[in-house]
Amino acid sequence: GSLTTFSTFSYETVALMSEGRTMAALTNIGANVVPSILCVIAGLAVVEILS
Repeated sequence: GSLTTFSTFSYETVALMSEGRTMAALTNIGANVVPSILCVIAGLAVVEILS
């Protein structure tokens, strides 16, 4: 599940960085981490509304 997904995300980011593709690596980080944080915030808001 999530462990292999996170491992793949980490590997791909490091691979991009080692290829000198820093902007692609940063984009990969942003495209994965930012939506995750936004979903957590949205989930917490829903819990607050429903409780």
